[in-house]
Amino acid sequence: MELVIFRGNGQTGRLVTALALAAGHHVTLRDTPAAGVPERG
Repeated sequence: MELVIFRGNGQTGRLVTALALAAGHHVTLRDTPAAGVPERG
């Protein structure tokens, strides 16, 4: 499972990122939501 986390989410984004990494998910960090093809980390 791949999760896309937006850094602009602040504390919540960092918490979700930490939990996702701890659970072994692939996490892609992005600065802002963008239309088009998602980036692969």
